[in-house]
Amino acid sequence: MSTAAAMPTIRPRLELSLSYDQGAIQADLAALSRVADGERKALSRAINKALNGTRTDIVADLRSRTVLKAGTIRKGIFVRTAWWKSHTQCNGIVRVSTSRLPLTEYKITPLRQTAQKRRLPAQYKHVSYRLSQGGKSFGNEAQVDGRSRLFTVRGAKSGKLGVYSRLGAGRLPILAETGPSLQAFYARTSRQQHIMNAADARFRKELRHQVAHLAGGGR
Repeated sequence: MSTAAAMPTIRPRLELSLSYDQGAIQADLAALSRVADGERKALSRAINKALNGTRTDIVADLRSRTVLKAGTIRKGIFVRTAWWKSHTQCNGIVRVSTSRLPLTEYKITPLRQTAQKRRLPAQYKHVSYRLSQGGKSFGNEAQVDGRSRLFTVRGAKSGKLGVYSRLGAGRLPILAETGPSLQAFYARTSRQQHIMNAADARFRKELRHQVAHLAGGGR
């Protein structure tokens, strides 16, 4: 955000940008007017605290709403710590951005290879997956010929389990199936607004703490 308004914004690609103009919050920094570089220290530290806290909030939120593991979520969150865009304006970014995730991230059942030699596709055990804990099960509907729409195979070299579907009636070609990206879970404006409000509240709380700390002789 390039304006002087001291509020975070979220762009359509789910990028939370914390951008605060020093002049817009000068009253909060007044106690540091005689502390060398105090205002800039307080501002950048408060933004970094808000950014890291926002990453923690996103991990906790997605862990509560999806079947994704914390490690998978963290890998899709990028934090750019505070930098000074101008002499008075400090910025920081939290970005949630992944491609569509492997379907194996979404609690597939059974968690083993279902495509087997000397067994027809119609004999494969049906494969299902869930997006949320206790939510609806997807993918376990059979095709017209009775075979599972999805099947699992372990890569010959990687040994990793993958979920696939066939594009036609023959054994080949097959298509790797994927699930939603991380940012897809924040499509609702209300979800984005919640993150914005929490990030701004955390920033202002930390700013008060840093001002008191530096004004009291802290470094």
